[in-house]
Amino acid sequence: MGFGCGIGAAALLASGIIVPALVLLHASMLLDYVDGEVARLRNEASLHGAWLEVGLDKIQAVFLFAGLSVGAAGTEGGAAVAWAWGFGAMSAFFLNSTFKVHRNRMIKTPLAEMRTRAGPQRTDSTLKVWVVAAWRETASAYVVWLWILSIALLIGGPLTALQAGAIYGSIRCLLELLVGDWRARSIDRARTRVAAQSAEPTQLQVG
Repeated sequence: MGFGCGIGAAALLASGIIVPALVLLHASMLLDYVDGEVARLRNEASLHGAWLEVGLDKIQAVFLFAGLSVGAAGTEGGAAVAWAWGFGAMSAFFLNSTFKVHRNRMIKTPLAEMRTRAGPQRTDSTLKVWVVAAWRETASAYVVWLWILSIALLIGGPLTALQAGAIYGSIRCLLELLVGDWRARSIDRARTRVAAQSAEPTQLQVG
């Protein structure tokens, strides 16, 4: 149902029909965020369902950006400009998703293990807690993207939506890259300290 709403929204955007398209897009998002909960409550969760959701979400995103590009092709900038911004927005969207997936795979698990070993004595400043909380709240790229696209569509139309998506996506990609690099360096330094401590010879007390 969510995929059908998304494809319908893409078709409407290609035709320049904005408000009904936004209704379908937000319905698609709502269905996307409740399907897992419904499956678990009905005891119907499966790996196949999870994989199908990921695949359909990515296919839907491609159709969405294509629909926006077709809808923007008739604007003053012309088809070439519209498709260029569409390519930029879609590339940023998928690159951001790739960074996030690999950061979770490569960095999140060892970072969690290090924090567990550090014990309860680890404390953070209030500012750091707020920054981390804000980062996590905006880390759901799909939700933030959808609202940026929605507002830009209502204000300036499909081309403005693509431009806003490309700009936001580029900024988000850079932040994902920098955060991942910062975390990776922190883990490497901690591992180096642990290895150095393990290599130190045991000093015997002679008396």
